[in-house]
Amino acid sequence: MREIPIDSLVKLPPWPVIRGAGIGGQKQQAKASRGAVTAPDTLNSTQYARLLLLLGEGEQEGWPSARCYTRGSNAYETALLKDIYINKTPILKASADPNNPKTTDFNFLGVVVDHRYGTVDQSSIKGFNATESQRAVGLPVTAATPLTRTITDSAVNAVRITLSWQALQQYYDPKNKVSKTLTSSILKGGVKSPQEGDVIAVEVKYQIQVAIAGGSFKTVVDTSVKGRSGDLFQRNHEVEIYGPFPVSVRVVRITPDSNNSKVNDTMVWSDYTELIYAKLRYPYSSLLALQLDAKYFSSWPQVSVDRLGVKISIPDNATVEQTTGRLIYSGIWTGNFAEAQWTTDPAWHFYDQVTHPRYGFGHRCPPETVDKFALYSISKYCAELVSDGRGGFEPRFACSLNIQSGEDAYQLINQMASVFRGMPHWGNGSLTVTQDAPGDAIVTVSNSDISPEGFRYVGSSLRERHTVAVVRYFNNEKQDYDFVTVQDKKAIQLYGAKVANIDAFACTSPGQAQRAGEWLLYTEQYESEVVMFEGTMALGVELRPGLRFRAADRLKSGVRRAGKTIAGTSTSLTVDDATQTDLPTGADATITAKLVDGSLETRFIGSISGVVVTPALPFSAAPLIGGTWSIDNNAMRTSLWTAIGITESSRTKYMVSALRHNPSKYDYIERDIPLDQQVFAPLEIKPPAAPSSATAIAVVNPATQQTDLHLSWEAIPGAVEYEVAVRTV
Repeated sequence: MREIPIDSLVKLPPWPVIRGAGIGGQKQQAKASRGAVTAPDTLNSTQYARLLLLLGEGEQEGWPSARCYTRGSNAYETALLKDIYINKTPILKASADPNNPKTTDFNFLGVVVDHRYGTVDQSSIKGFNATESQRAVGLPVTAATPLTRTITDSAVNAVRITLSWQALQQYYDPKNKVSKTLTSSILKGGVKSPQEGDVIAVEVKYQIQVAIAGGSFKTVVDTSVKGRSGDLFQRNHEVEIYGPFPVSVRVVRITPDSNNSKVNDTMVWSDYTELIYAKLRYPYSSLLALQLDAKYFSSWPQVSVDRLGVKISIPDNATVEQTTGRLIYSGIWTGNFAEAQWTTDPAWHFYDQVTHPRYGFGHRCPPETVDKFALYSISKYCAELVSDGRGGFEPRFACSLNIQSGEDAYQLINQMASVFRGMPHWGNGSLTVTQDAPGDAIVTVSNSDISPEGFRYVGSSLRERHTVAVVRYFNNEKQDYDFVTVQDKKAIQLYGAKVANIDAFACTSPGQAQRAGEWLLYTEQYESEVVMFEGTMALGVELRPGLRFRAADRLKSGVRRAGKTIAGTSTSLTVDDATQTDLPTGADATITAKLVDGSLETRFIGSISGVVVTPALPFSAAPLIGGTWSIDNNAMRTSLWTAIGITESSRTKYMVSALRHNPSKYDYIERDIPLDQQVFAPLEIKPPAAPSSATAIAVVNPATQQTDLHLSWEAIPGAVEYEVAVRTV
């Protein structure tokens, strides 16, 4: 427990002294008399407020300002006061030396602090949840006659002693020996030269002593009351007592009794209260206890802390960088975890929240049902250093979170995943998470893989695309929420300022908030196109939300550059149709094939002979028979997409929806590198000839009595859309 010193000397402004003026040309006359002066009332009965705060569930690491000191040392207990804020102001100034703090280093005086880390065997914090039994005394305490009371109940943990003074003041009398010794300004009430009849302050020194089991008395309180009060003044002292019982408590007056009617300093022991603490340990709960002097606060203060949070399980091949809390990995992870440690890694905080049986969802989602290896990959991406926007570097994603109320499980899971741009989903009996991070496509989807309706494209409205993002995050330095504004200047010129207000969940870094805003604006401006199609069961099983795929749409690109592999080895691939397929042979042409191990692999094309494509370098394995192949070159590339929704449309079909993806967006967001311009259709498109074999059938609709015209014609290879005109005669 750390107690901050109280400066009991209250400085008062000097009272003016009226002096007479001398008569010109003559010696100065005697000083003019003045009326009696009463010093201000400087004493108020002391009241304390006690707060017991739950900082978090689970064992906590501790306090950032104290981490360089030995836990439990005086320097540690002093340094942690820099991390406790009352009304957004730290108790101890950041510049203070914890080894030698000065009274002027404290922003608040009279504060008593105690805390617990949240261990299973932690001790209780004393002074809370106590049973009280008050005993009356009501007797004066004189220098000649100390008062003693004995506690016999062995369950008592402390005693609160109440001392009273009906008044504390004296009428200054230069003949009084006691008055003559009062030389300090506080005792004279600011009167520079007291005169007879002035009402000034008094000082009474006293001690509280304790004797155990009939032993000798030991002083536990040695203090004084100093000042002036014209009415009742009371002071409480809470003294912890320990057995063996009985325990005697004695109040001793040190200042001699005045025995003068002009000095009011009679000291009375009013009562004492026996306290029996409930001794609640609150295991696994990190606690902070504060005792505040009520005279410094007009209402209950707001208390906040800067805290190194809960210890969680991390991979056994990881170490924590103490400055940022990010994880540094080495070697290969075998799936085992090390001893719980503090970290800011959001992936493993997600894992902890999902699997913890007490404060998480572990009763519904045990560890074996969570894809921890997917989280391992996410964690490594989160820990990479990026620019913080202020000339330094920081982890790409960090989690600083204090959940203070019950939350809907589904909502909280998604909020925690949003810290690292994750998308949680349930599949194959486990909870897994995908992340918007650099990664390769896992499959190629062509027209031969989907239903005859083909690919359907939908774009967002320009009115729905924001050009300004105002991101709210928690600023630890200000101990309050702060804002970062991100602008897409090019989009503002085109569409005007359209503001989106977003909360950066669990974010305390302006750099991370900036990147969140950049990501939002990029997504709305450049990932506005959605593709939908109905695929086979195999495709629905292979794709997952957040995974990427290549789409080779023959109708949108105008040429066929994808199909099915009908034969192949590591050195050759046989396509399903050469006559209807554009097979470029330039130096920039590449072929991507699905191999027998399920992976996609890309090779430059060495040569093409009929339906046989020979790669410049062999594939690492033979292409999968029936797998999809695709061809790209600089003039036209297969489009990339990120799956966002997969639903079962029938017993054998799945409906897939996906967003357009540009792999260069990550450098664009984090390093301000221009986006790569992707080409998904031929640069030169020649208008096709008019279709032949066109027929028109007029049918009278019986319901409306209107004539419907049904048109049909032969499809033109490469045609993307048709323009129809009708002429009546």
